[in-house]
Amino acid sequence: MSRMRQRSTCSASADSTGLSSRFRRALLDCRSLLHAAALPFGLLAILGTGQARADQIGPTAVWHGDVAADCTAGMGPNGPACLQAAMRKGGASEQAIDFARSLGFQGYLESFRNTGRIGIGTVLYPFQVNDNEQQVLLNGRPKVVDVAAAGTRLRLRTNPVLAGFVANHPNAGINDTPPHFVREMVGTDGGQRFVYVFNVSDCHACNSIAQVYVAFDFDKTGRFTEPSVIATFVPSQPATR
Repeated sequence: MSRMRQRSTCSASADSTGLSSRFRRALLDCRSLLHAAALPFGLLAILGTGQARADQIGPTAVWHGDVAADCTAGMGPNGPACLQAAMRKGGASEQAIDFARSLGFQGYLESFRNTGRIGIGTVLYPFQVNDNEQQVLLNGRPKVVDVAAAGTRLRLRTNPVLAGFVANHPNAGINDTPPHFVREMVGTDGGQRFVYVFNVSDCHACNSIAQVYVAFDFDKTGRFTEPSVIATFVPSQPATR
């Protein structure tokens, strides 16, 4: 397999954590730039946890069960009821059941990582055909932010970071590849910033031709603002998904 040429376009700044190996090689020289641009104080954010709020989603809301064993017909209309029964049978906590209820028992919280006021989680949707696992940001306002769903609202064509790229790829958009978590850091206003990488292609099923670094910002009170593109990386050769 031929090696990727080192010439590439790295707009703003970028980091290679969690990326495909083909992108990672050409991004080595850019690793410190994102950190410097988005984290002026040079500190990773593990914000003071303080005292947990009573309604906070945490590790007790996580469930590790085997839905497939009990919900073999879960693809049908009885799926949600079957999931609820399976969770109770599998010893799920009331917090885990409450979280699943908030999703209409279409999914449940599979993992949780404490990163301060805002936590990182993974939701498993057992009845979906593809991409059953979805990354979420928890305990802000709104309570649950679906990372992939929020990424679909990005306006690539009007983003100044992507102006040159979009001029050459007018049909470019976020494709179906799940986003990759890069890092969590202190936001510019002292809140929290979570950076994810999204893959871009000329159609949803096409190979990735670029990657964009997207900031999910929460202010000090936990209020979420719309995601924003803070960097883009265009390799010298198209990458495969």
